[in-house]
Amino acid sequence: MLNTGRRIGALGMVLPLLIWSGHLLFVYGLLGVICARAAEAGAAVLPVLWLVSALAVAALLFIGFALARRLRGEYPLELHFALFAGLVVSGLSLVAVVWATLPLLFVAPCG
Repeated sequence: MLNTGRRIGALGMVLPLLIWSGHLLFVYGLLGVICARAAEAGAAVLPVLWLVSALAVAALLFIGFALARRLRGEYPLELHFALFAGLVVSGLSLVAVVWATLPLLFVAPCG
């Protein structure tokens, strides 16, 4: 049980950062390639970008709720800290994904 908890704590701290960085790399990379090739095609990729952003937000919310549910259990102090740190990192990654998605609302993709 303790070994499984350590794995979950470690994944909880690393996975949200990987989701955020993957989202950022995909969104800005795709927009960079599309805008460099054909600027008029920028609006056509908006649904894909919104879908990727929604999937990233859903994954981060799932991880956050799973870690919050795990925090209710009785664990050693270091594992409790890892779970709490994972929950904080998940929340910060969620804010970062939303912050990186906001320009899609207000700015033309290749404008």
